[in-house]
Amino acid sequence: MIDRHFRGETYSLKSLFRDEQRRILDQIIDSTMGEAAALYRQVYEHHAPLMRFLSELHIAPPPILRTTAEFILGTSVQQALTDRALDPNRVRMLLHAAQQDGVNLDLTGLESALRRRLNAEVEQWAQNPGDREALEMVEALVSLSRLPPLEVDLWKSQNVYYQLIEALSGANQIRSGAPLERFRGLGKWLGVSVPQRSPELPARLQDRGNAE
Repeated sequence: MIDRHFRGETYSLKSLFRDEQRRILDQIIDSTMGEAAALYRQVYEHHAPLMRFLSELHIAPPPILRTTAEFILGTSVQQALTDRALDPNRVRMLLHAAQQDGVNLDLTGLESALRRRLNAEVEQWAQNPGDREALEMVEALVSLSRLPPLEVDLWKSQNVYYQLIEALSGANQIRSGAPLERFRGLGKWLGVSVPQRSPELPARLQDRGNAE
């Protein structure tokens, strides 16, 4: 009935309201980018040995191969940093591959992604300092922030850590032990000076640490 009533009229994405245009275009772009990324990955994986060989000889790779490697490795690091189950070894491997290939990654974007993830994880851990898994995640992210060529600004995480130290110290909870040393070690990684009279970690973390 619509075809009969609007006979001769042609409708396209331009006929839709702006919100609907954006929704459909986002789907088209996502699909297109997925296909492009798959093709780039095939090209990179096929020619990665050649790029490393050229890098060892200090010969610049062809622009198309360099661009492909930058896109694939940079995208892979970004995805690894945002994965819920963070794999620090994968991030290290990708950064090492970029170094081997002589590829310059978008460090500003990677540092920003790592900083956002670290800040979020530190704030979550600070709400429950006895959560060992949360502490391990923070430790992993802080260690990644120190990997060259990354230079991540840790000021927000440093502030959260320092406030946590102050809060626990104010409770006069002092006790030595391996978990406490680990807590202090995180402060050193963050570049925060921890006072000699350090706070006691929550009982759940203390007990699990002693059991180890």
